[in-house]
Amino acid sequence: MADGEIKYCPRCNAPFSCKVEDIHECQCNNISLSEAEREHIAGAYVDCLCLQCLLAIKEGLKSGAD
Repeated sequence: MADGEIKYCPRCNAPFSCKVEDIHECQCNNISLSEAEREHIAGAYVDCLCLQCLLAIKEGLKSGAD
């Protein structure tokens, strides 16, 4: 985990590097979220999530879970 602020995912508590100051290099830039997915995440969590949780939520919403 180089560069960026170390955060802990509020969903799974895993550490990850948040690069909000360089969003093009941030791990969350690797996933495309719909407006509904963004609204779901914003309503459920107050801070950034790790990439694994973003992917899990995306899959869960597709299948009707999470």
